[in-house]
Amino acid sequence: MTAETFDYDVFLSHSSRDKTIVRPLAKRLRADGLKVWLDEWEIKPGDHVLAKIEEGLERSRVLVLCMSANAFGSDWSQLEAGTFRFRDPLNKARRFIPLRLDDASPKGSLGQFLYVDWRPAGGEQEYARLLDACRPPAPPEGATDKQEASLAVSLKGHTDNVWSFSWSPDGRLALTGSFDKTVRVWEVESGRFLRMLDGHAQRVRSVAWSPDGRLALSGSLDATVRVWDVESGRWLRVLGGRTIGVWSVAWSPDGRRALSGADDKTVRVWDVKSVCCLWVLEGHTDEVNSVGWSPNGRLALSGSADNTVRVWDVESGRCLRVLEGHTGGVWGVAWSPNERLALSGSADNTVRVWEVESGRCLRVLEGHTGAVNSVAWRPDGRFALSGADDRSVRVWEVESGRCLRVLEGHESRVRTVAWSANGRRAFSGDVKGGMRVWDLGQLDNEAPAAAGAEADNFLYTNAKVLLVGESGTGKTGLSRRLTSNTWQPSDSTVGAWATQWKLDVTPGSAKPAGGKPGPVTEREIWLWDFGGQADQRLIHQLYMDETALAVLVFDGQKEDLFETLGQWDRDLTRATRKKFAKLLVAGRVDAGGLRVSRGEIEKFAAERNFRTFIQTSAKMDQGCRELKKAILDGIDWDAIPCRTTKALFKRLKDEIVRLKDQGRVLMRFNELRDTL
Repeated sequence: MTAETFDYDVFLSHSSRDKTIVRPLAKRLRADGLKVWLDEWEIKPGDHVLAKIEEGLERSRVLVLCMSANAFGSDWSQLEAGTFRFRDPLNKARRFIPLRLDDASPKGSLGQFLYVDWRPAGGEQEYARLLDACRPPAPPEGATDKQEASLAVSLKGHTDNVWSFSWSPDGRLALTGSFDKTVRVWEVESGRFLRMLDGHAQRVRSVAWSPDGRLALSGSLDATVRVWDVESGRWLRVLGGRTIGVWSVAWSPDGRRALSGADDKTVRVWDVKSVCCLWVLEGHTDEVNSVGWSPNGRLALSGSADNTVRVWDVESGRCLRVLEGHTGGVWGVAWSPNERLALSGSADNTVRVWEVESGRCLRVLEGHTGAVNSVAWRPDGRFALSGADDRSVRVWEVESGRCLRVLEGHESRVRTVAWSANGRRAFSGDVKGGMRVWDLGQLDNEAPAAAGAEADNFLYTNAKVLLVGESGTGKTGLSRRLTSNTWQPSDSTVGAWATQWKLDVTPGSAKPAGGKPGPVTEREIWLWDFGGQADQRLIHQLYMDETALAVLVFDGQKEDLFETLGQWDRDLTRATRKKFAKLLVAGRVDAGGLRVSRGEIEKFAAERNFRTFIQTSAKMDQGCRELKKAILDGIDWDAIPCRTTKALFKRLKDEIVRLKDQGRVLMRFNELRDTL
């Protein structure tokens, strides 16, 4: 939200017994041009008091909480409940200002906030501070409006949600598939209904035009795929053989075959003319939500609720590779025109760019705040679209990972996005039947200029490094020494603790779509310090996936050393799906040497594929520089996807880390419980 979206500049929260102090202040703020919410001005006879207060809080930019002995009395729980949305330091659109009216000490976590001193009635200097803090911020330089659609049409006729859209190759017509069991054909420019394709017995969840624009496919919860003659509206064939609903359909580039993905966790390959099922592609462990053909028609993609994308050889029926990384179901997949890359959109709110041959994730595109339902490549492969439950469409420059535009205007979840054949227009459709056409003809001219402008996007890569081993081996001390070059006595970690280790900004470190050096990318390491208590090890294994490197720390004085190390090594191997580098480290060597020879330990390290063995003492700073270098050298940065996110999200993350490092309390558990 921006200052313009709030109806009030200031909400004055106070005890009714402090009205004689608060009322003159409200009048003074109003006289100085601020829009002030004061209960006696806004609540009328017959109004629901609590509802009006909640409405006022939601519509206000700044909350001034008048702290006093009266406020901390019987009114306190209600007054405090209204503060939390304003006290969140990450919510930059709002502001929280405590105003101290008397000598009563600030209560609970309020003590960490700087207050304006209004005892007994505040001086001119304090009022100037308050007024300045309450004024709306100046608009940022270079602020631009969101792009509006060149055409907005509401398709009237369906009696239930529209789950899928498809546009004809020439962009003149649109297909829609609805939960009302029908497929409809529309004229894009006018939104005029042309004909209904009626025949399914259950919800229609996917539709697709044939490459020549003459035929259409539809997949339904009735477990069938139907082939339609669009001109006449007649169904020509029914591709059956399933006993469970179809989620997605796609035509092959030559129009002779079709793909379907379904609730039965399979992908089927069909010969459309003969109605013969050529292959049943098995491997997914949950429903298949999206399917797509490669441009040459030899390979296929499928995205599933099992969080994976699979690459299939359609000629042999073999699964060539599994693309893993999403943390939510995959709703949309698409091949790049050159067949080297793939896009996937997920319920984890991200879009991923994959290198198909290696199975490596090149980029994670962040910015959506809802599940990403559909993705599409521009015909030249330079730009991509994504549509999501947050009602927006985003335009991405794939090579840099930058979000160039956010296309807003839909009134409900965006289900499908697509490009026109010439790449100058984009189409999008939402679940309520809203269709938008977007003019993107200037993208090629704007992208280079945007690259040199102040970035609204942030590129970063983070590596997950584990510190594991028995309790009391010095893992926490090493974590602090590595991240801040300090040491202090500490208790053994209970559970897990993650610490940020920021590295230098790396120009050209990312190598995206074209293999050329990418823009400046910030690298960071997150050190995960896992408690070594035996009863926590099984839980820890749930957090070890996507590990870039592991440091196994041990106590050199332990008698059953190799048995313990062997068990930890086996646990690491079982808990992760991908290979990663491992370092073997003796901790706290200042407290005693090694009970076994260095040669025996190095032999164990070599047999178990540890990169090196290092003796360390965080307290004495012994071996820590060597360990730091070994970690940096051991991380395969090229194997870690580069993430693109909004600069705002970076600021939020940095603020959270800063508050954590300072030991600041955002909200105490009892406050959170009371709020919930």
